[in-house]
Amino acid sequence: MVDDNDYLEGYVQGFAAVMGASRPLPPVPPQPATRPGRTPFQMGLMEGISKGFLRKGMDAPEFFKTVIPVQPAEPLRRRTAR
Repeated sequence: MVDDNDYLEGYVQGFAAVMGASRPLPPVPPQPATRPGRTPFQMGLMEGISKGFLRKGMDAPEFFKTVIPVQPAEPLRRRTAR
């Protein structure tokens, strides 16, 4: 289960998705203000992906912003498992 308020975990997972889990993690930037419709975890995930692409010498693609749809966080928390 993912904690929606864990910016660091999102950053770690985003960076590892691009660079691989065995690569050393760069310094984690301070948590930015959370944009409307996003959770701190999603913000960390996007920042980690961006940092991974920069480390590879590539420009971070814009499409990854659409991978995490902008939705209010509150309705997502109300969902129950079946």
